[in-house]
Amino acid sequence: MRKSPVTACPYCGKKFDYWFVFNVKEQDEVMCNKCKKVLCVKLTKRVYKLAWIIEIAALFIALMACIMLKGFWVVLSALLIEFLFIFFHFQVPLEIKLTKKVNKPTTFANTNRKKMNDRQRINFIEPIDK
Repeated sequence: MRKSPVTACPYCGKKFDYWFVFNVKEQDEVMCNKCKKVLCVKLTKRVYKLAWIIEIAALFIALMACIMLKGFWVVLSALLIEFLFIFFHFQVPLEIKLTKKVNKPTTFANTNRKKMNDRQRINFIEPIDK
């Protein structure tokens, strides 16, 4: 079992606990309370591998329940599938990494482009006259 601090701020090193990371896992950015800098919320590659494994296991359990077609096995399979997804839901915060926010540099093509007004635009689709 991992200890309480799940991840830390890359700027000041403040450690965030599991429940804080659990609450911000669906956000793109979060602010550190100590240094007041914006952090990016990133998922590690293990999350995607774990998601595939759980999806395949859930599909296998559902197929086995359809083959058995008995009341007890259907209920048991539904509970097992629910347990797998709850396990995944609570495992995701352990695989979140908070990184420094990086501003993307502008490309050369975007900086030299002139703004066009309506008269300079070209309409490629023109009405057909009959």
